Amino acid sequence: MVGGKHIKGSPFTTAVHGGPASAMHCYVRDSDLEGASLRDGAAKRSFVVFACDKSGHRRSIGGDAIAAQLRGPGESGKSETISIKDAKDGTYSGDFTVKKAGRYWIEITLGGLGIGGSPYVIDFSPDPAEEVKPSESSSARA
Repeated sequence: MVGGKHIKGSPFTTAVHGGPASAMHCYVRDSDLEGASLRDGAAKRSFVVFACDKSGHRRSIGGDAIAAQLRGPGESGKSETISIKDAKDGTYSGDFTVKKAGRYWIEITLGGLGIGGSPYVIDFSPDPAEEVKPSESSSARA
């Protein structure tokens, strides 16, 4: 209102979006990247990245340069790119499958900078069904 009178076309609507994403404020839920046991020779994990601005506010739009790499045991530093899907709402999802027990590292970046908590370390244990119990192995030798 100006001088007690409405401005022509008012009231106006506007959309407000947070600032640009800040790598150090983006995050992944801890539960998304917990270790597991291999089942039938493999373990699949999924995760969601939440993009936030420098004030820590969740972003409501997509388009951020989120990338992820997986490095596992015995790979001598070799990493594998994890495909990331942009949900266009400030969240980004990725999934990966491991086929070997051991310690893995996932580096998630925004514009080449590690997000909060990255790299993430995940331990995968052998498939319990494939482990030989000590009592079974000793009786098999007798």
